[in-house]
Amino acid sequence: MSVLDFNEKSTGKPTIAGQIEAQLRHDILHGILAPGAKLNLDKLRIAMGVGLSPCARPSPGWSRKG
Repeated sequence: MSVLDFNEKSTGKPTIAGQIEAQLRHDILHGILAPGAKLNLDKLRIAMGVGLSPCARPSPGWSRKG
């Protein structure tokens, strides 16, 4: 089971926010981003090629997930 499996809508398709969360998790686990580093949402949305809303959605839960 992949990380994206937990971020799917009932249709079985991964959400954009779920894909961003999975990418951020990957980047942290592989040393690309430092744990606890502040994210610039504007730079993140440009890098991911999406709007601001999908980038902002995963961020509130990150401090709780550890």
